[in-house]
Amino acid sequence: MSFTEESVRLPVIDAVVCCVDDERFASFSGDLRSQLAGFGLRDIIRISDAAAMHDGYNRGAEKSDSEWLLFCHDDIRVLAINRESWTKAMAESDLFGPCGTNLLQGANWYESDPNHLYGSVVAPRSSSDGFEHQVFGKTRSLVSGAQAIDGLFMMSRRSVWENIKFSSDFTGFTLYDIDYSYRAHLRGYRVAILADLLLLHYSLVSEFSAVKLAHWKSNQEKFLEKFNFRQRGSSYVKHSTSPYEDVNLLHPRFTTG
Repeated sequence: MSFTEESVRLPVIDAVVCCVDDERFASFSGDLRSQLAGFGLRDIIRISDAAAMHDGYNRGAEKSDSEWLLFCHDDIRVLAINRESWTKAMAESDLFGPCGTNLLQGANWYESDPNHLYGSVVAPRSSSDGFEHQVFGKTRSLVSGAQAIDGLFMMSRRSVWENIKFSSDFTGFTLYDIDYSYRAHLRGYRVAILADLLLLHYSLVSEFSAVKLAHWKSNQEKFLEKFNFRQRGSSYVKHSTSPYEDVNLLHPRFTTG
């Protein structure tokens, strides 16, 4: 069956984003509205003074009454989105994103065994100009039974957020996503990975500030203690990479904070 905009009315979505820069937000919001045209996007709620991601996302969600909330970074761009897969994800899951794991083994989802990683993302090459396609798992379908998803793009039913909210246990702008999605999994919500949703993420860990890196390290230790993780994943990203060439990626680079 082919789903069309006329045959299926998608639920209303409000996006919530933390962004301090006016020019950056204008570029991001214009892109997102264009990319999700016809997919139910109504408003983009900007929080420009978030003390931490949990603070910004919770305050933003409180301003919305939509059935679905999109929590996402301000340095992303949707490259590929399939309406039929998207519709299926909204019907069969409560929380989903483009990459993650169905067996969390540490404080970072990508540290899990390769057989339990799914999805992919396009990112800047760390050693040269251009972009690379980072593939974590090669399935092209909706992966149900996920335990954790990446926070660059998280689609959440409002009912999930109302029941678990983003935790203030973690400072800064890291680990909020693993905590949120893992708690959703533990509560019995249907967490999924929409592997054919492809995003460009203008982000490099090498560009993180010393403060952000310190918060990340501290938050990982807090997460492991909070959920009593005794097996710690290996500290490297398991994926295959290949060059990603697309003339449509002529877009300004953003430096992550």
